[in-house]
Amino acid sequence: MRNYNGQFSEFSGINPKPESVRTLDDYLLALKEDVEEYALLQIGFCLATYSNSSTEAKWILHPYNFYTYSSEIYNTIFLNDTLLWLRDNGFSLDRWVDEGVDFKRLGDMHSDSVSFITKRTRNNGLHHLIKSIIEYRIPLVFHNGMLDILHLYDKFIGPLPEKPVEISREITRFFVGGIFDTKVVGRYLFEKLDYSLLKSTSLPMLYTNLNSMHDMTQIAKLSLDRSHLEYLDKNTGKINDKLFHEAGFDAFITAMVFSAELGILARTDDLNAEELLDFREDKRLGN
Repeated sequence: MRNYNGQFSEFSGINPKPESVRTLDDYLLALKEDVEEYALLQIGFCLATYSNSSTEAKWILHPYNFYTYSSEIYNTIFLNDTLLWLRDNGFSLDRWVDEGVDFKRLGDMHSDSVSFITKRTRNNGLHHLIKSIIEYRIPLVFHNGMLDILHLYDKFIGPLPEKPVEISREITRFFVGGIFDTKVVGRYLFEKLDYSLLKSTSLPMLYTNLNSMHDMTQIAKLSLDRSHLEYLDKNTGKINDKLFHEAGFDAFITAMVFSAELGILARTDDLNAEELLDFREDKRLGN
């Protein structure tokens, strides 16, 4: 049994990138400015577990959605366009304030844990989840996720380094389980393996086209403990596409898409889907 974690986030703003951004280093530094200026408002996780226990092996998906409201951030900057977009896509500012889960960087947790616990009574256990992802080397899966990755590091681990090469080094040092992007994998399947239906790599289109090629219900399913969520129609099994842009739902769809992409790659390379994720550092080192 193997697993990975699909992830998606919503932010209080994203700046348009200037024409001066021409290299990957320029792009990383521009994203770094976004991360340092804007808040993380919502984060979704979807733990995917590969099970051989049933008659047909498939991925079991456990999605979760959290509003995030840090007691350490005293001034949250919202872009007007972003605020309108969030509202139009179902984001609740009331729930963000009332239900938002507190969080803090892992390094700061050890330095003043008592003041952190007493400063705010709301649940603040997200750091346990991030710590587990790091310690157990769980592969992370995003969709067009560079900004998500940088926010994850900045909000839960520590300040981003100043130089692009140092940013890359820190990301790979902490997330040794691997980082995957369904948009990049979809583009690879289109360009290298001639999957013409995957020309559009937006998350909704990837899901729709992969589902038309391979019945998603035969590849992945929502876990029983999360079946109360309205992500799937209980009668038809179809996704509730009105929930796109909720972080938890998008993480769920990202996991569905990645499960299908893994299946295609596994068949291409004559591997089991779980073997594609089995590249832990101890295996690479022969331990």
